[in-house]
Amino acid sequence: MAPTIDHPVVGLFLLLCDIAINPSAGFPMPLTAPATFIFDVDPGFRFFFLCRAVAKDCPDVARMITEYSRSEYVEASQAFCRPLIVHPPLAIAEKIGRWVQLKLLMSEHRTFGYEPVNLPVRMLFAHFMSFCQDKLERPEFFCWPGARMTGQRATPNRAALFERQSAPFLDKPDDTGISSAHGW
Repeated sequence: MAPTIDHPVVGLFLLLCDIAINPSAGFPMPLTAPATFIFDVDPGFRFFFLCRAVAKDCPDVARMITEYSRSEYVEASQAFCRPLIVHPPLAIAEKIGRWVQLKLLMSEHRTFGYEPVNLPVRMLFAHFMSFCQDKLERPEFFCWPGARMTGQRATPNRAALFERQSAPFLDKPDDTGISSAHGW
């Protein structure tokens, strides 16, 4: 049990969860091992394999996360992913970031004015691309939002980043409809 909320083992757990729930096999990276696809993308198996990698391959990394910084995020995630032969989270975000040449779609995302053709797919994919761009820039924020939005690490732009990636729609208790969270 961690003696404090910002103990390195708490950061380690959150980083392992971040990696476990964000596979890359088949999307956006190529499918290289069809026989192990289910294990490669299942968050439970991924979490188990990551925990085993910490214990066997890089136990010293368990004490590394103290500042909840980008450099700690990068170094620790690479250390865990290397023995499992999986892509680290920033490699996934970089791959998706290269797709940003879909400027029309990202323009639609900024204004929430999507073309009607394939509207749900366009909206969800644009939101996903926006998230990946922000995660590439600030991975530590998305892995450890509590540590990055409070105390000495808090900055005004963190709230804007959090708001930009919040749910696009809200169900308000005082009406019967679903509202845009961003006023669109």
